[in-house]
Amino acid sequence: QYCFLWTGPGCCECDEPTLKQGAQAANRKIELEYRLGYGRIDRGDAAGNHREGRVSVLLFEPLVMAVVVSFAGRLLRPSISRSLTLAAFGFEWLCFALILGGVLPTSAQIMGLGLRIDGLSLPFIALTLGLLPLVLIFSAAEARGQNGEEKYYALMLILTAALIGIACTTDLFNLWLWFELMVTSTYFLIAFHRDHPATFEAVFKYLVQSALGSTLVLFGIALMLAQSGTLALKQPS
Repeated sequence: QYCFLWTGPGCCECDEPTLKQGAQAANRKIELEYRLGYGRIDRGDAAGNHREGRVSVLLFEPLVMAVVVSFAGRLLRPSISRSLTLAAFGFEWLCFALILGGVLPTSAQIMGLGLRIDGLSLPFIALTLGLLPLVLIFSAAEARGQNGEEKYYALMLILTAALIGIACTTDLFNLWLWFELMVTSTYFLIAFHRDHPATFEAVFKYLVQSALGSTLVLFGIALMLAQSGTLALKQPS
């Protein structure tokens, strides 16, 4: 074992080469932990702020575009909202590529929402950005011409943001909040075809199941807070 509390000659029995070797090993360990997702980005660092911007845009861009898509479909044409939604997914892929090209992971603290992209959340985000645009493309023919078509595209973007938030959150309570946003958006997606005979039954079943599940999850989070005193998702000791 190496002495990491060395303050000067004579403080311990370690010789100088051993101390230098120990310091190098400690630096390698810190760098490895940072790359695995357990490091923090210094807010005062310019590169850190740039990386924070990437992960924030990846999460909040779909929410902003959902509002834009909704108004564009109402004021202009639904086809424009459909094109804007596909463009938003393209921009998401651009942000995701920038994250992959930078130093991983990236993290941020935005309005009290702790965000972190690591080796676990990366494939989840890639799966989300890969599947939802395909769902949008293959369902566009069925949604085209429906009343409130622009709402369908806006809900798809909100669902995208919720899934990315679930993958990037750093504490259990925010995980529950993003989960509730996902449940709400999928609830309205299920209810989109209001004229279909089975819609009411499907919506009712989904509402009951999701409400029961959300209540149990919130109860479990409260128990976790009472037992551990924190809801942070930290590195296991």
